[in-house]
Amino acid sequence: MVRHAQASEVTVEVNADSQQVVARITDNGVGIGDQHRSSGLRNLTERAQAPGGTVRVTDNQPHGTIVELRAPLADN
Repeated sequence: MVRHAQASEVTVEVNADSQQVVARITDNGVGIGDQHRSSGLRNLTERAQAPGGTVRVTDNQPHGTIVELRAPLADN
């Protein structure tokens, strides 16, 4: 985050229920804007999609980025 986003603050939230886990990473950096996704975000997306999860990358207003990962939990 510090290297690419130039962020001074990062928040990580992880929540889970009986069906899914949601991780949300928020920063106050420069944001991604119209840039293409880096290989790191592409890797994260591919790994999340393999078991049926999703990754969503959005702007954090007024500055920064929000990355939200949702992944289903395996049946017990």
